[in-house]
Amino acid sequence: MNVVRPRIRKFRIADVNSWAQLGDDELYLQNVVNDAREGQLTIGFGRVGTGVSFESRFPYDEVVVVIRGAVTYQIDGAARTARAGDVAYYPADAPVVGRFDEHTEAVYIICPPHWQLTDSDWESIGSSQVPFAEPPATSQEQARVFGVGQYTLDQMGDLEYYSTAVVDEPGRELSVKFERVGQGVSGEHFFPYEEVHVVLKGILTIRTENETISVEPGEVVHLPMRARAVVQADADVEMVSVTHPPHWHIRAVAT
Repeated sequence: MNVVRPRIRKFRIADVNSWAQLGDDELYLQNVVNDAREGQLTIGFGRVGTGVSFESRFPYDEVVVVIRGAVTYQIDGAARTARAGDVAYYPADAPVVGRFDEHTEAVYIICPPHWQLTDSDWESIGSSQVPFAEPPATSQEQARVFGVGQYTLDQMGDLEYYSTAVVDEPGRELSVKFERVGQGVSGEHFFPYEEVHVVLKGILTIRTENETISVEPGEVVHLPMRARAVVQADADVEMVSVTHPPHWHIRAVAT
């Protein structure tokens, strides 16, 4: 019997040929992965014009990786700006308040995926164009911003591979890591989780039985659960990696 393995795919914002506009704002989104046959994530791209502001609560955990531009959030009474390579994390039901300071392009990864949401879930999502104001002080959850240059990455073993988790905690649907991989370092991918790599620098090569995929800065690769491939850095690579189920959950199940 032939075994059909889930397909590994690369995505570029330049390949998106249709966009969904939200309201009257210069705010456009497009999902590229959003199907039960592909896993438990929604993955997409966003393009937003300068000056667009938003306030909302989302019924899912969301990771946003800025490709270019800048977006400023109000978090715990302070302004935090995410620029190219930085990551914003929106816990489910947390108030998210932000303003796009420049024309911005970004990748978003969402769990639970859009296809699982109900009509009432969508009704809970607020409008995009609102005054830029601080979220309510009563909220226990806040959006978080992680700067790619703010962390010292830990070396794993003797390889030129370095990693640090910035989100990996009980109750969260996603794990988020910054990773740095030296040229020529490779490893086999066959893991009990979905993984998304957003390459920030270098060239990441994915080799499967049927094809070779080169992932360059600003591009995204989706590796479905138990997809088999050899992953290699063909030039020094920096990237953001997002996984579901999160690593904390996998460790808990294993024990």
